[in-house]
Amino acid sequence: MAHVHWSDLPIDILNIILKKLKDPCDVYRCGLVCVLWKYVVTTILPPFLLLSNVGTLIRKRSQTNETHEIFLPEVDTCLISSSSFGWLLTIRFNQPDEVHLLNPFTRDRIQLPSVREFIHSLKDGLAFCRPDDKYWKYFQDFGGSLEDAVLYKGEFYAVNYLGHIFHLDCNIPAARKVLGQLPIEFLQCEHHIFLVELDGNLLLVVRYALSRFEVYEFNWVEKVWIKE
Repeated sequence: MAHVHWSDLPIDILNIILKKLKDPCDVYRCGLVCVLWKYVVTTILPPFLLLSNVGTLIRKRSQTNETHEIFLPEVDTCLISSSSFGWLLTIRFNQPDEVHLLNPFTRDRIQLPSVREFIHSLKDGLAFCRPDDKYWKYFQDFGGSLEDAVLYKGEFYAVNYLGHIFHLDCNIPAARKVLGQLPIEFLQCEHHIFLVELDGNLLLVVRYALSRFEVYEFNWVEKVWIKE
């Protein structure tokens, strides 16, 4: 197999990798690899940090020492459970069964179905709801803890720590393993798995500790994962 230089990594894949890095200093160090990587790094802004005691989002750029703040009085009485694509998942302290999505920039709020009937002890499950749904739907029995899930062409795909890939039919509350398993050798060291949609293709990225990445693309004709 011909040697591929790091600088030849596609920009889309590089963006995905850099956005997974938690420490902004690590992102900036990647900019020293080559001119292309430096350009990509400059397009990635550090994330906002949420100060839980004052309900404020803060972002500071180390290069310019600039600080940006967004005050969020809406979260004074809420628990911020998680965030995704710029939205915050909030749970009210006095109404823990009521869950909302809050956009901290536009202040738009979306109410999600009540979690009164939600199975909180579901360790290896996946719950979801669609617009106008009154209840959560969930899948379980994945044979181990889930690493990641992605919505690909209107359907869910999930992967567990053992590299088993599942296709989820949103109309049937059961998980079907249809996309096989990654080569067993990738289990021999610490790793994290991510499912990604890129240019209409379903990709799987394996990160081995902090040393290297491997990318697989699913071949829908032969029903196998092909290492890139």
